Amino acid sequence: RLISRDDRMKSAVFVLGTLLIAATAASQDALSAAKDLYASAAYEDALVALTRVKETAPELAQEADEYRAFSLFALGRTSEAEAVVESVVRKDPFAVPDSRDASPRINEMFGQVRKRLLPDMIRDEYKSARATLDKGQIPAAVPSLNKVKRMLDQAKSLGVMDQTLNDLDVLVGGFLDLAKSTAELASAEAAAAKAAA
Repeated sequence: RLISRDDRMKSAVFVLGTLLIAATAASQDALSAAKDLYASAAYEDALVALTRVKETAPELAQEADEYRAFSLFALGRTSEAEAVVESVVRKDPFAVPDSRDASPRINEMFGQVRKRLLPDMIRDEYKSARATLDKGQIPAAVPSLNKVKRMLDQAKSLGVMDQTLNDLDVLVGGFLDLAKSTAELASAEAAAAKAAA
């Protein structure tokens, strides 16, 4: 019998999905193998394996970088480890090292790097949010404002708040209140318009 175009499309989608699942599983296996190398103190081999994971599975790069930092630190290459941690924290200011493999000294290194980077990261994210607000796009600024708020909370817990960050904390809180009020007003107006129709 003739195979319809829809059936061919469904088959192609199925094959593609199967290949993606297989590729993801292979990447996860490669990362697990690299973690095992780290756990068995084969740090140089772990670094090679983790570099391969980063090249072949960009979606696992952040986790691979954490273990690269662990391995570099274990090899005494502290400045390289700190550079990798800096990259991790810049991509995700809320990244926390895997508690199963991170020693207290590694956790301390993450904390020190985060303390150093957070104030500038907060200011940069706030500038981005402020640029969106200045265009009158209050709802679009909310994700950045929430991120700034979370980073400010983290800065408080790390003891790196200064007067500028305290001022930003007040401003961000005010903008988030404004965004909430604006959303509630828009919702009320939409409900009134719907009721009138």
